[in-house]
Amino acid sequence: MSGSRVRYVQSRSWSLLFALACAAPLCAGPTSEGPAPVGRLLLGSGDYLEGTWRDSPAGGAVRWESPLAAGAYEFPWPAVESLTFPSPESGAEPTGALRFELVGGDLLYGDLLDVSPESFTVQSAAAPDAPLKIRRESVCRITPRQAGSNVIYSGPGHPSQWKSPAIDDWRLMHGALATDASGASIGQDVGLSDPVRIELELAWQETPSFVLELGDSPTARAIAEQQRDQRLKGIINRAQQEEVDSESVAFALETVGDRLVVMRDLQDAADLAVVGPVQPGPGRLNCVVYLDLAKGRFIAVTPSEEPMAELTVAGQIDATRHGGIRLTNRGGDIRLERLRVSAWDGKPPTPLRGEGPRVVRVGAEPAAAELVGYDAATKTLRFTEIAGGSDEEKDKVKSGDENDEEPTAPPAGDPFTVTLDQLAVVVLRPDASSPRPPVSVDLHSGERLGGAPGQVARGRLKLACPWSETPVQTPIEAIRSVHTLEQPPYEPRGLTGPSVGLETDASNTKGELTGGPASRGKSCLVWRPRDSQNALPLRSSVRGTLVLREPRPKVSRVQSQPPRAARRKVQGFFGAIAGVFGVAPAVGPAADAEPAAPRDEPRPAAPTLPPHIVYLRGGDKLPCTVESIDQQGVHLRSPYAETDFVPHTHVKAIELVTRGVDGRITDDRRQELLTLPRMQEGNAPTHLLVSTKGDYLRCRLLGLSDEAATVEVRLEEVQLERSRIARAIWLDPPPKNDAPADPDAAPPKPAAPPGDSLRVQLLRTDGVRLSFVLEAFESTVDEPVGPLVGVSDVLGKCRALLSEVDAIRLGADPEQSPAPRSYHEWVMIPAKQPREDPDAPDDGASGGSPLVGQPAPPVTLPWLDDALAGGEPFAPDRFHGQVLVLDFWASWCGPCMQAMPVVDRVCAEYEAQGVQLVAVNLQEEADEIGAALERLGLRPRVALDRDGVAAQRYRVTGIPQTVIINRAGDVTHVLVGGGGALEQRLRDALDEALDDALAEPTGPPAAP
Repeated sequence: MSGSRVRYVQSRSWSLLFALACAAPLCAGPTSEGPAPVGRLLLGSGDYLEGTWRDSPAGGAVRWESPLAAGAYEFPWPAVESLTFPSPESGAEPTGALRFELVGGDLLYGDLLDVSPESFTVQSAAAPDAPLKIRRESVCRITPRQAGSNVIYSGPGHPSQWKSPAIDDWRLMHGALATDASGASIGQDVGLSDPVRIELELAWQETPSFVLELGDSPTARAIAEQQRDQRLKGIINRAQQEEVDSESVAFALETVGDRLVVMRDLQDAADLAVVGPVQPGPGRLNCVVYLDLAKGRFIAVTPSEEPMAELTVAGQIDATRHGGIRLTNRGGDIRLERLRVSAWDGKPPTPLRGEGPRVVRVGAEPAAAELVGYDAATKTLRFTEIAGGSDEEKDKVKSGDENDEEPTAPPAGDPFTVTLDQLAVVVLRPDASSPRPPVSVDLHSGERLGGAPGQVARGRLKLACPWSETPVQTPIEAIRSVHTLEQPPYEPRGLTGPSVGLETDASNTKGELTGGPASRGKSCLVWRPRDSQNALPLRSSVRGTLVLREPRPKVSRVQSQPPRAARRKVQGFFGAIAGVFGVAPAVGPAADAEPAAPRDEPRPAAPTLPPHIVYLRGGDKLPCTVESIDQQGVHLRSPYAETDFVPHTHVKAIELVTRGVDGRITDDRRQELLTLPRMQEGNAPTHLLVSTKGDYLRCRLLGLSDEAATVEVRLEEVQLERSRIARAIWLDPPPKNDAPADPDAAPPKPAAPPGDSLRVQLLRTDGVRLSFVLEAFESTVDEPVGPLVGVSDVLGKCRALLSEVDAIRLGADPEQSPAPRSYHEWVMIPAKQPREDPDAPDDGASGGSPLVGQPAPPVTLPWLDDALAGGEPFAPDRFHGQVLVLDFWASWCGPCMQAMPVVDRVCAEYEAQGVQLVAVNLQEEADEIGAALERLGLRPRVALDRDGVAAQRYRVTGIPQTVIINRAGDVTHVLVGGGGALEQRLRDALDEALDDALAEPTGPPAAP
């Protein structure tokens, strides 16, 4: 079965009724009281909008006022699939003494006022303004309304109201819940725990194969599925699972071969009964089921109460947990067209045998009789007996259409009367040849009306019903749902611009976006859903997303590891921080760049963006050109913003190189970079620089010019080449007083826009975001895709072309954007307090390192000159019994070049006392190392940290760093930085290390 929407041409009789419904004047009556109910409008295109149904004096269309727009949209009836409204909290008990079953499945409750040869006059809450004149040939049956027989459920409703493992397999098709997917299953709780009467209609186009379970337990089913998963994982055993799985108590209507049967299988009892045959091809099941799960009773009858099947299978069950229904399609197709559940008093239905008009008194046999009159004062029905009778009628499951013979008038007999309190049922002579109505209207009271919709005025829907002499005027607040059944073919009005989607919590539509003047409560964005006849300005209070272009399909990337011999040569001024990466940087687009679009999906050419990006703390990502940075903030130029300056308080990061930078980092490495040592608490780093090689440096960024960046590292100013800086991240200080970190609390929160202003956030799939208060959308007839203009609290006047935007978040606080906010996780955390030896002297230079007091981390490194150790690699444990000094350095590091001669000279003085110096170079090539040592005139032993493992394990976050390991293999001091005090600090540290007695290490090596 195709999922497309099929429309049928109206019959001539329905066209006439529709014209009458639209043209006939409304009778005087009271206006609708209270606010209009909020419902959902579902269109044939699949779009939907929540809103209220407004008056439409012209008829022919649904005027639907959505909270999105200022005004009401007009949707032609052929474009409408359904309108649904939630049931009132207090329920809706039907009123009236009698129940009128009409042709086409319509149902009315009301009080009988008069009976004539042509019609019945009925006062019904479905049309409270005036009594209804119901054509006699349209009435099938009249029964007393049972007290408390209120409707529990009426549907089936939209698939979204049901539960299914694959809800997309189901669709709403002309008011029916339909599927052609094999194995599709859907269910919900409809209140079957107590005795109920179920009106059921199923239909199919192909030979059916289905199971309809009455008394399903959604809770037990969920437990069973969960425990099946647990058994597969070995959490529970099979016996426990079977105990839950065997808890089904439902009566199952099931196709078995060419028959429809009903069966019930309990643990201690089981039985089945044949309902009727099932013929190949299209068919329909129209029946009424009386169900009492607790007593195990199932009675199926035809709509005229003739028996179809009866089954009793009782057992000890708890029916309160089994109020659900579940429909499973095993093959072919199936449609659930009607499901109405109402309370049942437990009395079995009275079978009516024979054809023709008849009446049944309470406790008496049916009598063939014609209803000829009614006395409203005494509530007495007058009948004329019909002599003779008719053959027994037996309804069954039918395949295709059934041709009924035209009834003939019987001879008149003796008159008699029946009071309403004596009445069981009256059967009349209906004319079943009426065509299917354009729409079906279900009321909260359980009543159902079919007809052609017309005007809506004073909160009343005028419905031209085939059984009524005048249009029925039904209050909108009484309507539960309207479903279109038969409508003429519909071609939606074409779009003049590109198709745009509007998604909110209460709507999902496609249409076109244009501009207009803003006014009080109205934005400058004008929106027309594709099925609407008119366009309206969106409200300034709207919340949602305009999707201008759907995201491209994801393209998987397979990143291969380069062979070890082909590793890149890591060099440059950030080699000291490059420890965690052992693979080459990404070649080509950055990791977050858009994948190429498939060739069969052409997209507009991407605009040429400025070379740099500024990330704001509010969540925006602005393409720009960063000109300089000073103590006050960032100076920039951007085609999207008027401002040329952003204060530091609003900046979170800048990207100077947006492609070809490998910024990947392990969680351990991130933890290291964000940990603030105790000795730096008074002078914490404020920035994290990322090199073009993907290495990291914590520092204070003092300034940035065209050529260089001025940074402060360990209280020393350093000049760095700007060309080697890829990114700068503004680090947030640790929270004070153990308060949780809140990176979003630092910047001032954007001021709320005025009440008539709309805040928007423009989004691109490459992550660009721009937020401002919208002032104008300068589109014209000649240029429908114009720029969006507004004002940002941070960036001033903003302007962006709609053609460069992929989505627009409407009315959004940018800080609440669902999109990930880059760099906002970079918040410093204070270092954990190390365990201190109360007898140890205070060393301000080393106290902040977690290495102090721990065994030296193991590491194996090659030598620059293998001849120094006979080919054996460097390892700290090979120096056991000596004091080992590790000097981490790089040739590009100015402070390193100043500190190395000092370290070399002091260690040479202590060499006779067992002090050994090893200079650990960070990720440089041999020729660079040799050239640097030659300039310094030094010849130390050099170990090569080619992949950064040693720097990682020894927590190198800045160089130069000197680590002193005593004779026992424990770290005693970590000296970071150089300066004039280095020599004395190093001498004091060596003296202390030499005083330590030779002992075995006291614990395991420090974790890397």
